[in-house]
Amino acid sequence: MPKIILVRHGKTVWNAEGRYQGKMDIPLNEEGKEQAKRVGEALKDFPVKAVYSSPLSRCMETAKEIARFRNAKVVPVEGLKEINHGEWEGLLAEEVERNYPELLSLWRTSPHKVRMPGGESLEDVKERVVKDFEEIVSSHSNEEIIE
Repeated sequence: MPKIILVRHGKTVWNAEGRYQGKMDIPLNEEGKEQAKRVGEALKDFPVKAVYSSPLSRCMETAKEIARFRNAKVVPVEGLKEINHGEWEGLLAEEVERNYPELLSLWRTSPHKVRMPGGESLEDVKERVVKDFEEIVSSHSNEEIIE
């Protein structure tokens, strides 16, 4: 069984502003770029054979900082994208609270029961992530990989 290291992307302007970003391709801000460099540096001595990433630029840039220490190519995987927040994407948390109070309350207490308006449910995300994750794992036996 391969060892897998999961890494979250660095900070974006929307993270800093408290906006829902999900599948929106919001790039890293300067702090996020520095975080990506630091995680790349922190993982440089791990014997990693492969690096996979969501194709979103914030994720790819973070993954490339990890891959550059080992001359590896980052493999983009569509199924690793974040949840599609649908109508919530780009909204501030207080805007979601104002426009979708009942749904946001349910999201906070029982997120598995929510389908984002025009977006995905956690079950949708699980299905696509697990499918691609299993394919990645099956292509590596005893190697360390980063996602």
